[in-house]
Amino acid sequence: MDDMTMFSGKGLLAVEWTLIGIALILLIARLYLRIRYLQSGFVISDVFMIAAFVAAASLTSADTWLYHMKVYKPDVDFQMNHWDPSVEEKIQVYKTFFSLYFPFYIEQYLNKGTLIALYFEIFGQHMGKTRTSLFALSTFCIIGFITTVLMNLFYCRFGCYWSLDNPCDASCVVVKDNVGWAFHFASGLLIFVLPLVYINRLNMSKTQRISTGIIFCLGFINLCIALARWFIVQSVFSPSPSLPFGEALAVSDAHSGLIISILLSLRAYLRIFRGEDPETRHARLTSTSTSATGCRSQVSAIRKEITTCQEISYLSVDEQAFFQGRVPDVFCDTRSIRTVSVNGNAV
Repeated sequence: MDDMTMFSGKGLLAVEWTLIGIALILLIARLYLRIRYLQSGFVISDVFMIAAFVAAASLTSADTWLYHMKVYKPDVDFQMNHWDPSVEEKIQVYKTFFSLYFPFYIEQYLNKGTLIALYFEIFGQHMGKTRTSLFALSTFCIIGFITTVLMNLFYCRFGCYWSLDNPCDASCVVVKDNVGWAFHFASGLLIFVLPLVYINRLNMSKTQRISTGIIFCLGFINLCIALARWFIVQSVFSPSPSLPFGEALAVSDAHSGLIISILLSLRAYLRIFRGEDPETRHARLTSTSTSATGCRSQVSAIRKEITTCQEISYLSVDEQAFFQGRVPDVFCDTRSIRTVSVNGNAV
């Protein structure tokens, strides 16, 4: 076994619980933003985030139990060499490993669902082709998730995973793991690339562009982790790593995806950190509209407040709902604002 892949169980738990802690802090920040500032009910992306966090916490809790079962010793590999438990402990641990496939893939695909739901809010409101692309991507992710779950349940003979007398065929495990990874990586790559095609259509401030760039960099790192996991753990071209190291790559792949999906939903904090909570933004927007009677009839007034228009066009559905009906005249119709560019031409 390569010394580089030697990894202790304590290191694994440190990685897992650190990522879970970061995700928990971000999730609380998201819920606080929803309740305190946006003052609106939960949307589908919030439900996906919470469910993904529950799956992540269950995965990490199970790994903590496995650590106490002496499974994650540095010299234990994926063939469970150098681990000498009783027969009952072996069966119990093997059943646990089999059950962990499901929270692992549930977390991954809920992360994808969160991002796609946010894309619908940001990109898909008035762009027909974008909505079609998002529906196609959603369909691909659903097919990938269903295929992965069914292959884990039925591709190998049920019960062979924890059978000591008649274990699963090695090729069976390799095929289902590689199919699951292929769907995960392909859908993750599409989710990463799709916004790059449409993001230039959004009017964003410099701060928003920088924050979006950082999130995309984190997404690229997440793809690199997924690719490294295949080369190190599942590829036939590399030696078998230690079990804790391979598990650390897997949970880093899943948990970092959770963190990224929550981060993207916190973009409204950029305005709050600039001292623009919804109430002060409402007052400022109202004051700019006193001399206007409508969006289309007062294009010159809109040009003077083009930065504000740019910010409004970047709002999600729930944020637009906050202003809808509360800001008359110039900002009475968010769709009209989206049709005005800097030079006054239709976007």
